[in-house]
Formats: sequence, structure tokens, C-alpha cells
Amino acid sequence: MSPLLRACVLTVVASMVLLDGAAHAGRAPASPVNDETIREVQKSLEASSVEVVPLDRYALFALDALADLEPCLARKGEGATLVLRCGERSARAPWPPSSSDEVVKLIGEALQLTANGRAVKPDAVKVVCRALARATSDPYTAYLPPELVAAITTSRPALFSATPGIEVWPRDPLKIREVRRASDAAANGVAAGDRIAAIDGKSTAGLTLPEITTRLQGADDSVVSLLLKTPTGERTVRVSRSLFADSDVQVVELDDGVIYVRVPLFKAGVARAVAVALWDGRPSGVILDLRHNGGGLVPEGIALADLFISEGDIAAVRGRGGRLTEEYPAHRDAKEISAPLVVLIDGSSASASELVSMALKESRRARLLGATTAGKGSVQFQIQLPDGGVLKVTTGYYVGPEGRRLPETGLEPHRFLSQPSSRTVLDGADPKKDGWVQAALDELRGPRGDGLVRASTGPEP
Repeated sequence: MSPLLRACVLTVVASMVLLDGAAHAGRAPASPVNDETIREVQKSLEASSVEVVPLDRYALFALDALADLEPCLARKGEGATLVLRCGERSARAPWPPSSSDEVVKLIGEALQLTANGRAVKPDAVKVVCRALARATSDPYTAYLPPELVAAITTSRPALFSATPGIEVWPRDPLKIREVRRASDAAANGVAAGDRIAAIDGKSTAGLTLPEITTRLQGADDSVVSLLLKTPTGERTVRVSRSLFADSDVQVVELDDGVIYVRVPLFKAGVARAVAVALWDGRPSGVILDLRHNGGGLVPEGIALADLFISEGDIAAVRGRGGRLTEEYPAHRDAKEISAPLVVLIDGSSASASELVSMALKESRRARLLGATTAGKGSVQFQIQLPDGGVLKVTTGYYVGPEGRRLPETGLEPHRFLSQPSSRTVLDGADPKKDGWVQAALDELRGPRGDGLVRASTGPEP
């Protein structure tokens, strides 16, 4: 036998031995990307999440999610050991895990068992990563799979800015919280309380809040198909996405020298634009409309609040264990806006708009009218993962001037307003014909109708 032929035979025999050994061991071929992705998710959550989560909770969430995908997976405890089984195959691991490495190794063993000698399914890795993020109990901590990240990053942002007018609950993202009155969803009978079972034919089971909201968004005039679970049964609706209210500041002078200011989004230059409008207008009162303001740049929100607050803290950020990581003090300025202030909020006021509203409420600088806000008062950090996905981790939360965290249920107004029966500014109506704006005007005039309330005697929250 020639040396070349001998080398080929030895190579084939060695390969057969390795494959036969892997089959007998019941282990799937290892995937460095899968292993590193799960490791990065677990270690990042343990190191960065504002919430301290026991290691066994991470492990149990991952195992439960994998068992839902692969029903053969079962487990039982034997003293300080956890036994995993899938059919005739089994694996043992120390329990409870004492490190992130042990959590990752345990998950790896479970994935190998369910793969039964084949390559681990990508869907199984995604299920595990989602479950690890859900173990934090924070709705804004989430794993975004690579296909979703690619769809967002390879398209122009404008293509993903239209929505069907649907808002979902952060802690239950399959449940519709609010339907915008002028939206196509409302015209098609979509209602608050309906549950979203599928989007464009794909099940929403197990999806996170960012995944749900991103799948609902798309290009203007595009259509999204929703399978809804309603009190009367399931139904499928096709609704058009629309661009609502541009992001520019809207300023309108109302009766009695009151200036109405609509801020749809906190983008660069917003605080300066509002300041100039109010300095030039010298208002007797201000109505700040933050309805459907989903947030944006926090520094812009802080700068806007600083226009009305002359001393003390506007807000702060606290991390794990309540540790103070950032402070935003007010700055006394000769150009501070001293006119009485009313702020309009609703269920779609979130993040930076909630921070501004909370600061103005707790500093007793403004009256808040409308509906309870979304309840997103936290800071997220994004981590790129080896599989092309992204992990969003909540690393801190905002507190107001009184040092309290924004309630998870949202910020409540001083006075609740019922849903308007006619068109509003959000639908393109004139502010002078908006029922909520008129309610704010009445609030500024005071209970006796004998003039505007004074900012110096600010209301109790």
C-alpha cells in the first residue's frame, strides 16, 4: 500500500471512530457559536442586570423552556445532583449551580440530550436565550434573535416607524393595552384586552416585548396580519400601518395667553425649541402635551424639565442594590419658565416622557392630567452576541426628586380624563378642539374660574 493511500485510509478510519464514539455518547456536534452565545447571555445577565437573580432560577427557566420545545426532556433531583433525561439518554449535573459556568454547562447538557446526536437546532438556542432573559422578570430585558436584528439594521429606520396603532402591556406583551382611536386597527374592531396569538402567520408564543413591538412595526401603508384571541373567540384581521404625528415640536397660542406645546418625541434640539417658544411667548400658562411620547433622548427630557424646575434634583439613575450611578440636578436660570404648568399624559407616554412627568409632579411644579403612563422607567444596555443577535439588559432605573422609582404600573395623573369622543391632536385635530386640551385650560384657570393657578403654590401629587 502506498504512503498516500495508507494516509487516506487512516484518516477515514479515524473519522469513523470519532463519529461512532459521538453516536455512542449520544452527543450532538458542538457549535462554538451556540456555546458562546448562551455563555455570553448568561454571564452578561449575571454581571449587568439591575435585578439579582439566583443561578438556579436561570437554569430552571432555560430547562422549562427547552422542555416545552422538546417534550422528551425531563429532570429530577437526587440530593445535590440534577438528573436530566430524554428517552434512554441521561446526564447528571451538580445542583444547585454555584456559578454561571455551571448554568451554561447544564444547559449545554440538556441541548445535547434533546439533539440526540444531531446538530443542536437554532430554535432551541433561541428558546434558551429568551428564557434566560425572562428569568430577570424585567420586561425590557430581552434577547433579540439574529434574523430580527438583521431586518432592523439592514433597513432604513423610516421603514420601521409606522405602526398599526396598537400598544401592548410591557409585562404581558401579547395583551393589547390600547388601540389608537384613528388607527386602522380601531376601524377593524381591534380592542384593548384582545390577545395577539400570531403576527403575519407566525406564533407569538414566548416572544419578548421588543420582539412583539418590532414585528408590529413596518413601512407606512404596509399591512400586518394579526391572529387575535378575543372574548368571542379567535379571528384574523389585516390592518394597515400608519405614521402618526411627526416628531417636531408643535406650539400653539390658546386663549388667555396660554401656550400649548406638543412634544411627540425627545430628539436632539427639542428642549431648546421649547425654551425659545416660551421665552418669546411669555405665557400666562403652559400646557405640555406628552401623550403618545414614547421617550427618546433622556438628556433632552432632563433639559426640558430643567426649564421649569429651579432647584433640587430632577432625577437620578440607580443600579443594582440601589447604588446611585447618575444624578441630574436642576440649574437655577434667569430664564426659567415660571408660568403655571399642566402636563397631558396617556398610556403611551413612556421612558423619557414619564421621567419628565414624574420630575414635574414630585417637585410640585405641574398638574398631570390624562391616563396612567406605560411604566418604563429603566435604562437598557445592548450587547452584541456571537450568533448575530442582541441582548438588551436593564442596568438601572430612574428615580424622581423624592427618590422613588417609577411604578411598574405607570405614573398616575392628578386627574384622570375619559377617552375623548372626538378627534384629538394625536389625530391631527386643532388643539383648540381637543377635549383634553380644553380640560387642561380649565385646570389652569383654577376651580373658581377666577384666574390661573400659581406655580409657586404647586399642587400636591
